Amino acid sequence: MARVPYLDLKDLPAEHQDLLARRANIYRALAHSPNGLRAFSTLGGFIRFKSKLDPRLRELAILMVGYLARAPYEWSHHIEIGKKFGVSDGDIRALMDEANRIIRAILVDLRSFVRPGVSTLDVDRFAEARIAAAGGAPA
Repeated sequence: MARVPYLDLKDLPAEHQDLLARRANIYRALAHSPNGLRAFSTLGGFIRFKSKLDPRLRELAILMVGYLARAPYEWSHHIEIGKKFGVSDGDIRALMDEANRIIRAILVDLRSFVRPGVSTLDVDRFAEARIAAAGGAPA
């Protein structure tokens, strides 16, 4: 369920109605901030159509994030898109298995870490250390 109402063409001034040329709900939600939606669309367009990123790997990355974030919109739409770029059912099963392994490992770590008096700064430091240990770079 959307956290903000979806906008329709009638909700936008004429100069911003082009933003809803594609009626996908993500655009209808982001249309509350026309300039933000324009920036989002520019970045998304670059990533999808102009970057050198392999489309299959791009879709696998989107699916991993969608699965870990429990984002059904992202998950369902990008399974369909991913299949157009060679993502197989086996890839999806492997991705889900890996995501579940990551979630289990984080829950085990959190169970040993979270206790009364832990600050959000402590959690941030813990998360950054966990990400670094897994070979990633915290944002």
